Amino acid sequence: MKKKFSDLSGPVLTAIMAGETPSEFMAQMKNAQEAGAQAIAIDLFDLSAEQRHLEALQSIIAAVKLPVMAIAYRNDRIYGGDDEKRQELLRLAAQAGAAMIDVMADLYDPSEREISRNPEALARQRELIAEYQSLGAEVVLSSHTNCPLDRHETLEHLQSLAARGADVVKLVSTVNNGSELAEAFAATLLLKERLSLPFIHLCSGSFSRPHRLLCPLLGTKIYFALERHSAKYPSFPQPSIKSMLAVMQNAHWHIDEML
Repeated sequence: MKKKFSDLSGPVLTAIMAGETPSEFMAQMKNAQEAGAQAIAIDLFDLSAEQRHLEALQSIIAAVKLPVMAIAYRNDRIYGGDDEKRQELLRLAAQAGAAMIDVMADLYDPSEREISRNPEALARQRELIAEYQSLGAEVVLSSHTNCPLDRHETLEHLQSLAARGADVVKLVSTVNNGSELAEAFAATLLLKERLSLPFIHLCSGSFSRPHRLLCPLLGTKIYFALERHSAKYPSFPQPSIKSMLAVMQNAHWHIDEML
């Protein structure tokens, strides 16, 4: 049986990728494993309609002996903003053996900063999270804010998510100048001190790369990298696996060693 993300100690280097076919995913996954990835994240937005079935997903997830996270956001090229249809795909991924499912924190209620406060939507999210967990998958509840947040906004946002029953909570904010970058580092340190659940705190934007490279040392549990850059993620800020390993293997420091 494959390990879960929670079975892995320390920050988990996770190779993120997309593909149209199982063979495309499988080749990327094997390359990522050989490059040093500890886990895989499959973004299903580009998976062809013909391959959106249990057997195809089983073949993808079984390609390597690493835990696999499945993602299906509203940029899906077939289901788009249909939250229900995308959950059908993610249910299949859970049934196929995905170790973790990514659930959007504004699922069933598209909202500013990707966080719903609607009681009905939150109740449905909790039910869905419990369903994925009953299928053997851990759940990460995620928001991409598309704006900067200060450290207190970041903590409040993820504390709200932590109350919904997920195993991990995730927030990606935006940093486009030095002040926002400094605040992002302060936010990660505050999350490490105050948040009860494992968390993923990442940034996008023109000043995001330093945070991407250092956040695993400051408390981020799962962090993402690319086996190689491609047109699938032309504007994403993820570093390469090679770059991330160079930092992690040479920093000789981790916040857990200081506590």
